[in-house]
Amino acid sequence: MIAKITSKQRARVLVAYKFAEENNYMVAGSAHKTEDMVGLFCKYGIDDCADIMPMKNIYRSHILQLAEFLEVPLEILHRSPNPDILPGLTDKYMSYFEMDYLKIDLILFGQQKGLTAHEIANQLGMNEQAVNEIYEIVQLSKHMRNHALAPILEY
Repeated sequence: MIAKITSKQRARVLVAYKFAEENNYMVAGSAHKTEDMVGLFCKYGIDDCADIMPMKNIYRSHILQLAEFLEVPLEILHRSPNPDILPGLTDKYMSYFEMDYLKIDLILFGQQKGLTAHEIANQLGMNEQAVNEIYEIVQLSKHMRNHALAPILEY
C-alpha cells in the first residue's frame, strides 16, 4: 500500500517537471512547515521536489490566515487537508496524529521557541504525553528533511 501511495506522489513530480520543462517554467512546491516538521510527505514526492518552495517555512495555520486575508474563496479555505491519495481519508492530521493541524502548529511553534512539553501542554490545556508524541515524531522524521547523505572525503 505504501509503495502505491509514494509511487503516485513521485509520478506527480515527473508530470510537473515534464510540463515545466516543455514550457520553460519552474515547478513551485506547496510544502509547508507543519508537514515538513512531522514528516507528513513523500520523500522525493510532489511535496518534496520543486524549484521553489515559497511556503516551506510557514506553518499551515499561518498560510490559511494569509489566504483568508487575501480573500481566497471559502470553498478552498475550508477544504479538508486530504492529499487525494488514500480513499476515505478526510483529514490526514486527525488520522495520523489524532489532533488538528492548529494544535500541531502550536506545539511546533512552542518547540521552536524553546518551550518544554510541559509548558506547551499547560498553555494549550492538553495532555503532556500528546505534546511529547509530536516532539518524538519531529525527531523520528528528521531523516525526511535531509536528502542523500554522502560521506565527507578529504584528499
